[in-house]
Amino acid sequence: MPPLINGLSSGTALLHQAQSQIHRNASQLAQVAGATSTDASPSTPAVVTVIESLASLQQAETYALSGLKVIQAADNVIGSLLDIRI
Repeated sequence: MPPLINGLSSGTALLHQAQSQIHRNASQLAQVAGATSTDASPSTPAVVTVIESLASLQQAETYALSGLKVIQAADNVIGSLLDIRI
């Protein structure tokens, strides 16, 4: 597979990974919010789940930004190649 296509594929894969991770953690946070809305104070497992979900959301942000940078780099290479060809 040509390097440009690999770059685009890798960037897209990182974006998809980030998206699924965000969806999964948002669901976990919604479940904790629903469970703790009836309780007076959140339980220790709920607090741990919130902390883990927030940390995972930070990781998903890093994946998404990395994927975007890979795609932008591939786009810049394509633009340079087009400039050379013209």
